[in-house]
Amino acid sequence: MYIKTIFNIFLKFVLIIFISLILFLTIDYFFGKTFVDKYIEGIKDNPIYHKKQRVRHSYYHHTLAPNIDYKKTGWGPKTYRLCTDEWGLKYKCGTKSKKSYTLAIIGDSFVEGLGIPYEETFAGIINLKTTPEIANLGVSSYSPKIYYSKLKYFIEQGFKFNHVIIFVDVSDLIDDMNSYKLYPDGKVRDKRLGKRIEWSINAYFPMLDQLIFRLIKNNRYQALDAPLTPIEVYTNPKQLEDQEINTIYTNYTKKLNLRAVWTYSKENKIKGYDYGIDQGIEEQLRTMDMIYDYLADRKIKLSVAVYPWPQTILYDVPYNKHVKIWEEFCKRRCANFINHYPLFMNDK
Repeated sequence: MYIKTIFNIFLKFVLIIFISLILFLTIDYFFGKTFVDKYIEGIKDNPIYHKKQRVRHSYYHHTLAPNIDYKKTGWGPKTYRLCTDEWGLKYKCGTKSKKSYTLAIIGDSFVEGLGIPYEETFAGIINLKTTPEIANLGVSSYSPKIYYSKLKYFIEQGFKFNHVIIFVDVSDLIDDMNSYKLYPDGKVRDKRLGKRIEWSINAYFPMLDQLIFRLIKNNRYQALDAPLTPIEVYTNPKQLEDQEINTIYTNYTKKLNLRAVWTYSKENKIKGYDYGIDQGIEEQLRTMDMIYDYLADRKIKLSVAVYPWPQTILYDVPYNKHVKIWEEFCKRRCANFINHYPLFMNDK
């Protein structure tokens, strides 16, 4: 009798929890975005809080949020002002949207200009010194699959570009291999089930997403947890060899080294990459061919630019695998191949 009573109490408890959860998720699904948006609006200038600045996109995976003006966007120890137009393109604050550009550039965080205001990005500097305006489509963690998807989306939305320059980052290979899947309709989705679940919770149950974020301190949008930021490896690559820094920032340096190692490793199979490097390169080339064909059909010129990572400067040679791949790709396809390696490695 005693055991039966305990069991009935337990069942009632489980039922209450279940009903409460269903009620919470129902409210969250229909009204969660309104509640969460009001909460985030109040802390949007917290320099380590990126949850409203970088958002999911239903077609090309993720983007900067549209129409934002954040005075204290954080990146490691730095804060800077971040403004976007209605399409989520990083621009000088107060700039009105347009759809016709002489030049579009696309790449990952280097092109976005993570950590600096628009005026200090190379897109902003060029815009200040030349007449043609540049559309900066770059966002952190982009790679060729997203380059194709985003260019296709923007052009189909009526954007006009005379020329597109793709800045192919060293880390694009592992991002394309491990993170993204490109579908026949041009959409990009996460390869990992866990990431797909995470994005679904973020999209449909924002209050639950906010709760999870707070409980486990999810670092998805915390600038202090972004790779490269705790140490100034951009300006001083030799910090990667500093024992004290490597001890303190073990996870960061390991992650950075893994993402860059393929250009100077002699191994085709590298632990941490989903499949062989050669296969990943072939996949990238197919995606870039799709971009070239899509642009060529619309009489849009394509150029490709490459540049080194800090690890490349330390451990690789100027004329490496990364340079050779895209130089060869460009021979019959590109208006220009822009090799920035000599600017950083001319003493090797």
